[in-house]
Amino acid sequence: MKRSSLGFTTRSSPVDMESLYPELASRRKSTVRLHPRKQSEIPEDSSKIGGVFYANDPVGWPFCETHETNHIGILQLTKDDVPELGFPDGCEIFQLTFCPFDHDDAYCPDVSGRWLSRSGDHIQHSSNPSFKPPEYEYIPNECGIYPERVQEYPHVDELPEGLQKKIREDRRLVGAVGEWLDAPDDESAPVTSYSYFLSVADGTKVGGHVNWIQVPESSRCPKCSRWTEHLLTIASWEWDGGTFHRWKPLEDCPEGGATSSEGGDDHGMMFGDAGAIYIGVCRKCDGFPVARSFQCS
Repeated sequence: MKRSSLGFTTRSSPVDMESLYPELASRRKSTVRLHPRKQSEIPEDSSKIGGVFYANDPVGWPFCETHETNHIGILQLTKDDVPELGFPDGCEIFQLTFCPFDHDDAYCPDVSGRWLSRSGDHIQHSSNPSFKPPEYEYIPNECGIYPERVQEYPHVDELPEGLQKKIREDRRLVGAVGEWLDAPDDESAPVTSYSYFLSVADGTKVGGHVNWIQVPESSRCPKCSRWTEHLLTIASWEWDGGTFHRWKPLEDCPEGGATSSEGGDDHGMMFGDAGAIYIGVCRKCDGFPVARSFQCS
């Protein structure tokens, strides 16, 4: 795998969307693509997926009462690497953990989020103290992350109806990406062009807009029931057979163009049918609790 000294680079948009639609300028957001890649023996206090997490004390480690098992460490992010996460005062590390089994309420794992400080004494253990590989549905490969800031626009269903209509009928979008489409002459080609290549970034990422697979569906805070703020997405794939032309990094395309959708699944977890778990956070409640929603195709 070819890797630049700076990490991974997303291909630039082939369309200046704000020139075509100035009203998108106020809706532009920055997201942090995490670009997980298999790696071993990552320091326990580093940003990563899987592996040994910092301050992983089984006494305080999240536990699933439904399945009577410890959670699995899924994602750890540090304030130095991804300050956009929005850490509580005095905290420098965020940990997302999963129950290793699907839960019936959302057909995906239950989640827990922890915001930690590097100060004080900590006990190091494996990221799942009761690890039993044959029985678990979700076991992440250990991966390093390579944060990259990318500008993006909302999912088409989150745009005003008038703007949605314009985009759904704009053949100029097809002209710019037609060679990437399976059916460029189809009447849905303009919105496919916008959705796959010109708006929301694919893959595992922090902040920005949500790349909904179905209709927008936020989660509620487990403490106060308010709607949560989108925090991050854990996706089954970093790109797929429809989106790889734009979202497969340049470093993974040695010939210059993305000619194959191969790769993009280094963490090894498949959620439903190539789904994604959307993590929301409530910043109104102490401890910044998190909640999740799940969608798949």
